[in-house]
Amino acid sequence: PPYGNRLADDVVQDGDEARMSYRQAIDSIVTSPPYEEGLRHRGQNYEEVREKLLAQGYSEEYIKASWSQPHQCQRWAEEAYGEDSDNIGNLKSESYLEAMLQVFRECYKALKNTGVMVLVVKNFIRDKEVVRLDEDTIKLCEAAGFRLSDRWYFKLPQRSFWRILYKRRYPDVPEVEYEDVIVFEKESMLSRAW
Repeated sequence: PPYGNRLADDVVQDGDEARMSYRQAIDSIVTSPPYEEGLRHRGQNYEEVREKLLAQGYSEEYIKASWSQPHQCQRWAEEAYGEDSDNIGNLKSESYLEAMLQVFRECYKALKNTGVMVLVVKNFIRDKEVVRLDEDTIKLCEAAGFRLSDRWYFKLPQRSFWRILYKRRYPDVPEVEYEDVIVFEKESMLSRAW
């Protein structure tokens, strides 16, 4: 795939000195991976959505309160994920998971033997079912060599504008109320040999 084993535009092989300089150099990694299909709503601009919601009976105040800084949403999505269809935030299902496995393998290589990686992930709804991104992420990180060492749950203070509308349309669909904070340790080669 185009997102593996590359530095800039030059393909390099493992063992290449230019690629080795970052290995085992980092104490910790804290990140929130891009969510699959992160640009799903990018094509919808505020005015189009506003008109649809007004026609459905929502008040102007409700729309403004629910969609804070509407004109920033499109620009933020483009800056965060870019236009490239191969960008991880734009991938779906198996392609997304394969790309994230590659990312976690590179994180493993970059961390010192005593390093930790903290990930913030959130499950999501697809076809009215909860997709367990937390479980997939744990499996991928373990496949990359990490060991799950701790886990916390962050209760979301509010639902997003889109989740509120979705819940009104499909009241029986479960809600995602938490983000998972998952902590991994790098297993040393000695402990992996046991």
